[in-house]
Amino acid sequence: MFFSKACLSNELQVGDEVIVRWLPDRSCTFRCMGNNMFEVTRSRNAQLCVGDTFCCDLFAEGEMLKVYKLTHDGKSDMAYHAGKAGGIKFNVRRKNK
Repeated sequence: MFFSKACLSNELQVGDEVIVRWLPDRSCTFRCMGNNMFEVTRSRNAQLCVGDTFCCDLFAEGEMLKVYKLTHDGKSDMAYHAGKAGGIKFNVRRKNK
């Protein structure tokens, strides 16, 4: 058993951003849309593209990112996993109130 930094998606507010990084040199920024839904607003070296939307329940450091109900490239109801080698690192940027 081990403990790591984690964030439940339902604790985020609409407009909050989650910046996620994983190996090798990949990163994305996701904007919270509410109800565990996110939109990709920035993507670097990743298969996720700006404008993609998805559901995600949990961000946990050192664990794989698992998204579902992904809409990407005109296709919907897909799944995507990131960080299979070493998991992810993330930061939350709260929307200014």
